[in-house]
Amino acid sequence: MTKSIILKRSKEFGLNKYETRSYLALLERDTLPVTEIAKLAGIPRTAAYEALENLLKKGFCVAKPGKVKQYSAIDPVLLKEKVLGELNDSFEARLLEINAKRDELLAQKELAKKNFNELYQEIKPLFKNSRSNDTPLDYIEIIKDPYQIHKKLIDLANKAKKEILVFTKPPYAIPKDLIDEQGESDAESLNRGISIRAIYEVPKDQNESDWLFRFISSVVKSGEQARVIDALPLKMVIYDEKTVLFPLEDPVVAGTSFTTQVIEHSPLAIGLKVFFNMMWEKSQDFQAYKECLKAK
Repeated sequence: MTKSIILKRSKEFGLNKYETRSYLALLERDTLPVTEIAKLAGIPRTAAYEALENLLKKGFCVAKPGKVKQYSAIDPVLLKEKVLGELNDSFEARLLEINAKRDELLAQKELAKKNFNELYQEIKPLFKNSRSNDTPLDYIEIIKDPYQIHKKLIDLANKAKKEILVFTKPPYAIPKDLIDEQGESDAESLNRGISIRAIYEVPKDQNESDWLFRFISSVVKSGEQARVIDALPLKMVIYDEKTVLFPLEDPVVAGTSFTTQVIEHSPLAIGLKVFFNMMWEKSQDFQAYKECLKAK
């Protein structure tokens, strides 16, 4: 067993096949000439000469001069000190190289941030100056970037003064880790006394529904009123009977691309609240739904 382990792991110590076999032969006897080593190792004598000279250079054995040159394995204690020392030096050198690259990347990151901040200072006044004139569609905002959608959802939740109404259905416009962050934001809104009612479409995929149920359970603990339904016609969030957010799926690349409209229009928001309340009556309480699943 010991020999097979040494043979299997010899490359870790920089030994080839003939060197390993020669070293194993040396471990069997105190001192041996090349002919005996070749015989015990089962390798050609010419290969044994080369292997033993390499073992000498690598510090795995010592040579004993005489009429017939002989070889002896060094004490494993000394071998351990040598190999561990070399391994330590090798890894320390690699760590130094990695740290140097890390420092270089950090410097590049700081430079990139500095360059962008300089650009930001140029862009900021241009943006502010262009906002001075009202346009007929100022109450409509269109967003496509998932991160910007995420930030808008949190911003609107933070500005809400009395209630948030939500239709949620897959596929989702933003990654799940950002949805979890929105759950934390909603908890803060609930702590401020904001009422949140949400209707969730139950996904057909088991993994998706498991994740969604964990999410709903966490927000319900924070005070959200949650219901579930087999199907919703659209995604929607209504804030304070004033603002509506619609994430619309790309009709060509469904589920992977969204265009989100944010509309500040009270009559529209109030009308859609009536529709929300109709769907609320048709949906089922989340806790009751879970109990039904357990009963099945």
